[in-house]
Amino acid sequence: MRLITLVLGLCLAFPYLTSISGTFGEEVTSLGFLPQPLTVEVDQVFKIAVVVESVNDLQGFDIEVNWNTSYLEYIDHIFTTPWNDHREPVSPSPYAGILYSGYEVSDSVDQINGTYKAAFATLIDVPFNGSGTIVVITFKALNHVGTTHLEFTKEDLVDSGASSIPHTTSLSSVKIVQSSGVSIISPENKVYPSDEVDLTFALSEPATWIGYSLDGIANETVTANTTLSTLLDGLHYIIVYANLSGAVNESTTVHFAVDTSPPSITGIVQAPSVNDVQPEDSVRVNASVGDDFAGVKRVTLNYTISDGTWIPLEMMNPFSRFYNTTIPKFANGTTVEFVIEAEDNVGNVITSEELGYTHQYTVVPEFPSMIVPISLLIAGTLIALLYRARRTRTRDSSPSCERDNSRALSVEKTKSTIISMFEVTGKHQDWKSAHSMP
Repeated sequence: MRLITLVLGLCLAFPYLTSISGTFGEEVTSLGFLPQPLTVEVDQVFKIAVVVESVNDLQGFDIEVNWNTSYLEYIDHIFTTPWNDHREPVSPSPYAGILYSGYEVSDSVDQINGTYKAAFATLIDVPFNGSGTIVVITFKALNHVGTTHLEFTKEDLVDSGASSIPHTTSLSSVKIVQSSGVSIISPENKVYPSDEVDLTFALSEPATWIGYSLDGIANETVTANTTLSTLLDGLHYIIVYANLSGAVNESTTVHFAVDTSPPSITGIVQAPSVNDVQPEDSVRVNASVGDDFAGVKRVTLNYTISDGTWIPLEMMNPFSRFYNTTIPKFANGTTVEFVIEAEDNVGNVITSEELGYTHQYTVVPEFPSMIVPISLLIAGTLIALLYRARRTRTRDSSPSCERDNSRALSVEKTKSTIISMFEVTGKHQDWKSAHSMP
């Protein structure tokens, strides 16, 4: 049996946290490399990320990546697992880390044979959902012009039931070229918060023609630096071409991403609920916050008690998209309003109020729903009994021993009934001392 399956079998025997799952649609799970495609120059140092996209119920993985050492020299790598230690994307990946605190089975490199191995299993019953980065590897392109590939020689993704997750895989194609005399200054390999990005390039000599290709579409002719406009959110790549000394040369490929969308805020829940907050209660607020590209930078809950002052509380996230914080206790009658604000790593900001959510509660006294109806019931019972006793005295003014005894028993029964009612509200002793009956 595979090592990763054994580890998962052990971790599943200790499910001490409630399983949390998310909905990310019906997209096909994929295991691959970013960026793609990739053109680099001889001696250029570059990075490639190994990513899992659109996965559901991921509990562990066991992968092996291989490359041709005649083309690529390994420099170093960043193991971006677990997510708890890598909550922000590591370039060139737009995704943060993957999985949660667990057991690192393998994270090793064989530079001679060009192999990287990684295996990891979450030790808590909280599977990973969405997209994440396993590792970012840095290479240097050797003086070997041509196209080479990174490929998976092992590719196990395992769910919480220790079963393999169906997925697709892709190769990483790396084209190595000699210095072309064409270089791109902007865009850089990063995420931009605008749909307009400057295209700036440098040439080693005057060119008779210049053009660029964005995302593999036909060349667009330009005469100088320009602006890339109306870019869609997501991943992009660009190549600049120039006719130098009678030959068309191309730049290396630059990959970048655009993210103009703020984080999402959903699933806002408070405990105790809106109508049940009492003076001795602090209020726990939970929310699901996510950003697929730039990643979430911070989530803040701002609250006010109607005095015009807003007080910020940082919301913590022990597991990926799930954030929480606690509003302190307040006195009876205090009205508390709160708004959640989320910002991603490129500065896009959104509030729960902008999304149409309003959150307000008023602190209520203990057992407010019981006191009023029980008090009315007691008052009504007293009036009815007193009225009945008065009518009885009116009908029969001649005393008799039997009737006196009956009336005494009736009074005692009335006292017993009323005392029982007050015992329900916790007021028995106070009522007896203030309203003793003969």
